[in-house]
Amino acid sequence: MTSHPSSSTRPTRFPDFGFGADVTVAAPRTRVSSRSGRDGPLAPLRVPAFRMLWVAGFVSNIGIWMQTVGAQWQLVADDSSPVVVALVQTASAAPVLLLALPSGVLGEFLNRRTVMLVTQVVQLGASLALVAMSAGDDLPASTLLTLTCVLGAASAVQMPAAQSVISDIVPRAQVADAASLSSISVNVARAAGPAVAGLAIAQFGITAVFIVNAASFVIYLGSLLAWRNYRAPQIRREPFLHALREGLRFVFRSSLVRSLCIRLAIFLVPANALWALLPVFAQRTLGLGADGYGLLLGVLGLGTIVGASLVALARDRWGVNGVLLASMTLFSLGLCALLFTGDLWVIFLALVAGGAGWIGVIATVNAVVQASLPEHVRTRGLSIYQLVLYGGTAVGSAASGAVAVVVGTDAVLVGAGAVVLLLTVVQAFLPVADQPS
Repeated sequence: MTSHPSSSTRPTRFPDFGFGADVTVAAPRTRVSSRSGRDGPLAPLRVPAFRMLWVAGFVSNIGIWMQTVGAQWQLVADDSSPVVVALVQTASAAPVLLLALPSGVLGEFLNRRTVMLVTQVVQLGASLALVAMSAGDDLPASTLLTLTCVLGAASAVQMPAAQSVISDIVPRAQVADAASLSSISVNVARAAGPAVAGLAIAQFGITAVFIVNAASFVIYLGSLLAWRNYRAPQIRREPFLHALREGLRFVFRSSLVRSLCIRLAIFLVPANALWALLPVFAQRTLGLGADGYGLLLGVLGLGTIVGASLVALARDRWGVNGVLLASMTLFSLGLCALLFTGDLWVIFLALVAGGAGWIGVIATVNAVVQASLPEHVRTRGLSIYQLVLYGGTAVGSAASGAVAVVVGTDAVLVGAGAVVLLLTVVQAFLPVADQPS
């Protein structure tokens, strides 16, 4: 793409927040997006840079979900134990435990486009290695999990920069709409990617989904290279450890953010049993193949789309606590319902309910945390949120796989649903404040 809007800069004053004198930031804005009005939920797509990155990100998200299905089904086809299959989720999420906080600082003070370029190159290299080894029929579980971990590490470094760059390319009034469009992209890809992966594996083999994932990284990398007019905000650099401490200090001092992060972590540990053990449940309980597993994941993703489309309206009507209670209840009942029927259509409805409940919790916590973070620590604060989100995923996936080896996959899924239902009762008696503090 060669048509990009010319840029102008608008000085922004940030108040002194403990780092010294006020900092003047040259915040890049495009002429096409300089209007002060909100202009509707699709307005950010009129900004060429955002539109290009949004499309590329959507394609990349589909590729990532296809790769996840391919990795999990490779292990299932090799008759790996449930704990090894569950480790795909852990290997993808665990790097965030080490890299989320430093990545938040890097995304705050380095050129965000450069950070995104470097991480895309790393992910492309890892995905090409997966293609080569899978095509050569030489992809042991240890190598598959290692390359999945590399992909997760690069993603962990990229995420804070990719989230924060939105505010660099769309006007302030459209940032919330741009974030919503990004969420829609992720959730549509979550529904489409697994379904396409299941069909691709059934027709062409597992290597095909690794090839598609590599191609998606090429597309995203190409969009970043074509985006030549990005001008990074000019901010005063901070000592790394000092900046890291300030971000942590704000989160720990904010009772609302701290409370939500703790609740999210406690929810994620049992809830991730669904994502981690679904391939084992599909094959060994339902007797489905790769296409059937992809269909189940697609239905689960459809539930997240339904939930994402309703969560904002529900939050306006019921408040934060009401949405959390409804979402956790829906998720727990959907999880338990998987094993109390042999009817595939009932299982589909249970997965839609589970997906809607899942995204209801995640989206609500994310929205309130973002609203609670002031601009000067937003990237670092979001990195802490990502640490909780992916750390809970890593721990929950590994734990559910380990327990499934002992008591069985079906028992773990029902037990996880019961634990989430218990957490719902706790949430009812210990609500959080609806407004940022």
